[in-house]
Order: sequence, then C-alpha cells, then structure tokens
Amino acid sequence: MRQNTPMDIDVFIASVRAFGARLEDAGLPLSAAERERATRFHHLSDKWEFVLGRLMARSLLAARTGVAPGAFALIENAHGRPEIAAPALGSPLRFNLSHSGGIVACVLGEAKQIGVDVERLDRPAVDPRVIRRYCSEPEQAALGLLGDEPRHERFLQLWTLKEAYVKARGTGLTLPLARVSFAMAADGPGDVSFNGVDDEARWMFAHTRLEPKHLLAVAAEREPGEEVGLRVRTFGPEDAGL
Repeated sequence: MRQNTPMDIDVFIASVRAFGARLEDAGLPLSAAERERATRFHHLSDKWEFVLGRLMARSLLAARTGVAPGAFALIENAHGRPEIAAPALGSPLRFNLSHSGGIVACVLGEAKQIGVDVERLDRPAVDPRVIRRYCSEPEQAALGLLGDEPRHERFLQLWTLKEAYVKARGTGLTLPLARVSFAMAADGPGDVSFNGVDDEARWMFAHTRLEPKHLLAVAAEREPGEEVGLRVRTFGPEDAGL
C-alpha cells in the first residue's frame, strides 16, 4: 500500500473529429495486428474510434514511461480488456479504453485494476428487460419513480458505472451485475453494494457528464482507505505528436 501518497488516475478524452485525416497517416505507431484489425471494421466510425484509442493508449503510455509508442506490445484478454504484454515496467501501470459516438476515453493509472466507459445520451431507449436483468431491485425501484427522459439518463449513469467495473475486472458481462447496486447521488455515484460479488472498500467509482451528449464513468481498484486523485483532460493531435 502507498504511504501518504494518493493514487493518481488520469482520464483523457479525445474526439475523432478533432483528429480528422490525421488518423489515416501510415506513420501512426500502431502494430501490424492493429492495422490489420482496423481494416475489418464495417463502419468507418468504428474504425477511426479504434485507431484513435490505440493511438491514445500508446502515446500516453510513452509519455508516462519514456518508452517509444510503437515499442509496446498490447494484447487483450478473453473478454477484450487491453493489457501491456511488453516491455516489462517497473510499476503496475494499467490502462483501459472506451469509445462511443465519436468520443474516445483512455484511463491510465497505477491501480490494480482500472476501467472506463463512455456512452452517448442520445442512444435509443433501453429495453425494460435489460433493466430487469442488469439492475438491482433498489435500482429498478428508483428508476421506476422517474419520467422517461430522466429514467433514460439515470439508467445510462448506472450502466456506465457497471461497465467500467466489469471492464476493470476484465470479465465482460459474466458477472451478476444485478448484484452490483449503486445508490445514485446528485453529484455522482453514492454508495455501492456488491452483495458478495466483491469488496466495496477496495473500489473507487467516479462519474461525470461530457457535454453535450456523453456520460463517462471510471472504476479503479485500490487498497482500502487509499486516497485516489482523478483528473480529466483533453487529448488532442499535439499530444500524439501530430
């Protein structure tokens, strides 16, 4: 456990539109496998979000470690969580990526596990069956008291928090998310109850709205009682050396 030093977590937000044609640059520090994967996306929007995410991860890891962006070997576990396979680093640096509607988020820090999720507010209303499957009974009761529009936003707040958690765990949707229950407060996530799934004292959650139409959530595992400093920043072409 750290002694008297808070764990710093940085969240970087980038827009595909801000990068434009720069994402087509053949000199971007992506691996051959990443380049090949980018060609397999059916929708250009998905392709450019993927390319920007990998560019962000490599650029930010390089800035933090001094290793060249192209020197990192990045792999994914069975559920898609990206990890650093090489080189070996002196500190347990973790990162995670999320993208939606032209916005890409990358979270970086020395947490044991870390996850991020970003969602568009203007996505279609969720099927009530999804709410029943993934929300706890208290969450469902709270959602039932709201009108259509505030219920839609509140559900997405809950969903981004749960998604950030499962992405940090690297388990996909195999966890019983209806047992992960958030009491939402006016200024963000309130108390979380894992109901046997995990230890509440080991996790930090944060939530914010990205104007004009996105929600962002972060989950990080920490030592019980460890302070966490969270910073949200913009990532632009100049941050990638473009």
